[in-house]
Amino acid sequence: MRAITLLVRRDLRKRPGQAVAMLVMALLAGFLANLGLLLGTSYASNLGDQATALNAPEALAIVHDSPATGPVLDRLRADSDVHRVETAPLWTAPVSFPYGTDRTSADLTLYDVDAPVDLGRRTITERLPDPIDNPIWAPAVLQAAGHYDLGDPITFESVSGTVTFRIAAFVEDTYGGTPGFGSLAFGLPAADFAQFEGPGFVRAVQVKIAAANATVASEAWSRAVTGAATDLGQAVPVIWSGNLEIITMATSMSSGIFSAILIAFSALIVVVAAVVIRFLLRNVITVDLASIGVLRATGFTSGTIVTALTATFAVCTLVASAAGAGLSYAVLPLLRDTLRAQSGMSWDPGFSWPVFAATVGGLVAMVALISAASAVRIRRISTISALAGGLTTHSFRAAPLPLATSRGPLTVLLGLKTALGQAGQTAVIAVTVAIVTFAAVFSFGMSGTLLGDRDQAVQMLAGEVEDVTVLASPGADVPALVSGVRELPGVERAFTSSVVPISSEGSMIMFQITDDPSQWRYDPVYEGRLPRHANEIALGARTADLEGVGVGDLWTTDIGPGPQEFLVTGVATGARNMGRFAMLTTGAFQRLDPAFTHHQIVAYAADPATVVSEIRARFAADIDTVNDTHSSINVELSGYLAAVPATATTILVFTCIVVALVVGLVVTTMLVQSRRELGIQKATGFTHRQLTGQTLWTYVPPVALGALAGAAVAVPTTAPLLGALLRSIGVLKVNIATSPVPAVAIPLAVIVLAAAITWVSARRIKEVSAQALVSE
Repeated sequence: MRAITLLVRRDLRKRPGQAVAMLVMALLAGFLANLGLLLGTSYASNLGDQATALNAPEALAIVHDSPATGPVLDRLRADSDVHRVETAPLWTAPVSFPYGTDRTSADLTLYDVDAPVDLGRRTITERLPDPIDNPIWAPAVLQAAGHYDLGDPITFESVSGTVTFRIAAFVEDTYGGTPGFGSLAFGLPAADFAQFEGPGFVRAVQVKIAAANATVASEAWSRAVTGAATDLGQAVPVIWSGNLEIITMATSMSSGIFSAILIAFSALIVVVAAVVIRFLLRNVITVDLASIGVLRATGFTSGTIVTALTATFAVCTLVASAAGAGLSYAVLPLLRDTLRAQSGMSWDPGFSWPVFAATVGGLVAMVALISAASAVRIRRISTISALAGGLTTHSFRAAPLPLATSRGPLTVLLGLKTALGQAGQTAVIAVTVAIVTFAAVFSFGMSGTLLGDRDQAVQMLAGEVEDVTVLASPGADVPALVSGVRELPGVERAFTSSVVPISSEGSMIMFQITDDPSQWRYDPVYEGRLPRHANEIALGARTADLEGVGVGDLWTTDIGPGPQEFLVTGVATGARNMGRFAMLTTGAFQRLDPAFTHHQIVAYAADPATVVSEIRARFAADIDTVNDTHSSINVELSGYLAAVPATATTILVFTCIVVALVVGLVVTTMLVQSRRELGIQKATGFTHRQLTGQTLWTYVPPVALGALAGAAVAVPTTAPLLGALLRSIGVLKVNIATSPVPAVAIPLAVIVLAAAITWVSARRIKEVSAQALVSE
């Protein structure tokens, strides 16, 4: 063991540059891998831990306070699968309000903050110390992403008027704390709640269901609503419903994608490290053959020498990966704020020993295996051959670019000749640069796709999104209202279209219903076609996967008065409700709910804000609410897309570091090994400028080849890879931004960086005389 320690110390002292390069690469890999694993494990489990701490119900629904509510609750409490049902009175209204730089729309609910709560408790994260007028308890996400602070006024606007409060506290709430779910919960003190009479607000009931799991709770709710509707002969007015599984999946979506990208790039760095280690070991063995021969002749076994070489890289990896994993905790506050802006839930992971051990142990094990596999070639070299420095009397390989017959500038020919003669190191440079360039071009392609064109991103992620949504008042003449909206200036198209959430076999499905689905501006069907008849349906990607059906199959559902069978005509793309949606005609949905009629109108307009104002002014008596849907969607997506620029910037920075390390390491190593040859060339009349040019022509061409190859592979594969990341949330159709700038600029920047590093490294030749170079 002492001998191995001495050999490791010798290797580190003799080749400090190689040790530094390994330290930096291992540090980067440890940083990214630890951060990715924390996101993939700790953050996901944190959402579950928060739900447990708040005793969140497995399912929650909001219904109008009507005669139908009692029968639903009776059936729910009598269901053997339901452990407990808890209800709470609410005030509710569809409203819009400022959120960041946009406005968002949501079904606002007001609850009594002083009422006793067991299921679905809330945590106050911050509050004012002194009482204020018109106080309200707001979701914590408004502080994280909505640009609100304690004491700020917040105004809710409905068709019937406005109401203004001042924020007295911020609250974390599992179900009512995220804009993306369509329902936001705010709290009022008991006295204010009892006497509240806001314009447009009506009484509602919050129903919280405790059961074995989210699926069981949703199925019980679906049975209760369906049974009560059958008994009463009328639909139960459900405002909103959801379960814990969908909430957790949606809030962890962005972190899961971010985690996958970080871990993937960490793996790329490990691959780069593997290629570099193999190159370094081959050069170490070549340079140190005489020393290896001496060690063998004095009694050291090949196993001891291999172990020492392996231990050198393993020690560097151990120290640096541990430091990188530790440094990753320094960026957690920024990451924590980004994630809180989308979920509204706090996350304080602390130090995780299991994640740390997995990161460091995994990287050390991989590097040790790679090093050992590369170093075993020592066993194939005899002691006598090693003592002779591995010299051979003949080389049977053809010399590339023979100077007698090749045409071109001598400096260029000598540089290319050296590159071709050192095929191993040339391949190392090209492969390494190709890998990191691919990662950089992919990350910027992803960033351009998700952030470059917001309308394109909305279309890709959310699917069919109208510009304006109008909810008609009960008793309003909907056909007349459609005609009136259609005639407004700036309205391109208007028609009835409704979204109805229904639980089917434990899975919440958003049914998108219209008389003619071809009226939609965007066709989201990825495979097949839109439905046309009353026996046809198109399913969202996740719904089709969960139900195990595809185009041409029959899908049977028990929603409604009895089992109904539909022909699946298409599978649609879109992350709406995490890909759990269905598209069908009005006649098809009336097979599930014979009493269904449209109360919602959608419109397409070039200037949605102006159209919204016109509708409010002309049709206030006939509508409950009108929303700028695109603005609301932007608010919902902003939290999920907040991590994209950070990801792209991180990968670009690490790409520059890795390219600089690899090129600098290889060039410096080969210059040291070629000092005698360079000295001979200097003595025979070559100038420093010529030798520098020769060095550039040796190392810049493989960098250029690798950079161009990496970009060429990234351009056609970015869409499929991003599609693979987004498929889990129902996105099948990925539209990549067409800007060629990253695909051209990134390889060019890599080539310029490599040329600069090579030129700086080659300046060392000027500092040594020809006599000194030859005599070493």
